[in-house]
Amino acid sequence: MPEIIVYMVRDPQGTTYGPALMETLRQWIREGRITAAMQLAPEGTVDWKPAAAYLELQDMFSPEVVFTITGQRPGSLPPPLPSTPPPTPGAPTNPYAAPMASHETPGLKRMNVLAVLSMISGILGVIMFCPFPCCECVGGIPLDIAAIVMGVLARGQIAKNADSQKGEGMAMAGIILGVIGLILALIGGVFFFARKGGGGPGFRTWR
Repeated sequence: MPEIIVYMVRDPQGTTYGPALMETLRQWIREGRITAAMQLAPEGTVDWKPAAAYLELQDMFSPEVVFTITGQRPGSLPPPLPSTPPPTPGAPTNPYAAPMASHETPGLKRMNVLAVLSMISGILGVIMFCPFPCCECVGGIPLDIAAIVMGVLARGQIAKNADSQKGEGMAMAGIILGVIGLILALIGGVFFFARKGGGGPGFRTWR
């Protein structure tokens, strides 16, 4: 069942009458009790509009009166709201518009070169250590020192450029291997000098 709408009427003095059905309003217009400029509103609302603005009542007034009050010809609908046209290619964009979310994949982090060299130097320094007394080679010491130095420098660079560089684990591995290599070299040196009889009184010479 369609909803029945009743209307309130407000005269130029501000006095309100009603509620009244649409047929009753048409009767009042015929009787001259409602003019085209008098305000009408559905009961319970404040949507006051001239009587000539209601399509159901425009045939009760002359077209000239309706056009004078509403600016529209009788029976015509209000003009649609202007829509925003699509942007023209090459036209300048609105500088105050909210930026669009970026869907670009962030770039991959590159490996720090010093971290790689540090780990390689640490591995070579440990490999080049010879624990046998007959071998007098301690050539891994420079590589061990280089591994520690480059590892420390690499960690500093990675910490400053964490968004673009990686290799923290490799740098740490190079430092650890360098320290292990130095410890092994120190132990090997002690045994080497003990074997040669170049140690202090507490050393026992090899025979």
